[in-house]
Amino acid sequence: MPDLPRIRDKYYKQFDKYFIFVEQAIRKTKDAGYICYIVPNKFFKVGAGEHLRSLIAKGRHLVSLDDFGDAQLFEDKTIYSSILLLCKSPQEKFRYTGVDSADKLWVGEEVSSIEFGSSILNKLRMAITQGRDGSKSYLSLFISAPGGARL
Repeated sequence: MPDLPRIRDKYYKQFDKYFIFVEQAIRKTKDAGYICYIVPNKFFKVGAGEHLRSLIAKGRHLVSLDDFGDAQLFEDKTIYSSILLLCKSPQEKFRYTGVDSADKLWVGEEVSSIEFGSSILNKLRMAITQGRDGSKSYLSLFISAPGGARL
C-alpha cells in the first residue's frame, strides 16, 4: 500500500481517494494497457485535482473523457460523474464528450464529441461551462497564458 501521508502531500485541498487509484493504475498498468474508471468530474475542475491532471497530461495518457455534467448515472446517489479512459502509452489525441443524458449513452444514441491533439494537454487548462443556451455543458479550453485566450 502506498504511503498515504506522502501521497496526500501531493494532493492539496480536498483529497479524494480515487486520485490514488488512478495514479497507481497508471503506474502499474503494462505498456499499451488501458484503464477505465467512472470518477467524479470535479477532478478536472478543482485545484485538488491539479496533480492528477498534470500526471495525465505529461504522460499523454488520456484517450477519452465522457463528462456527464449534472446528469445523474445512479438513481440513489447524487454524483457528478465522468468516464475516464486512459492508456499507459502516450496518445496522439483524445476525445471529449459532453453527455447531457445518461439514457443517450445507454441506448447508443449518438452524442457529439470533439477530438484534440494530446500535445495541447500541457498547454491548456480545462473548465466546464454552461452552453450559451444554458442547457448543455461543454468543455472550454483556455491557453494557460495570462488572460486565458479562448480557443
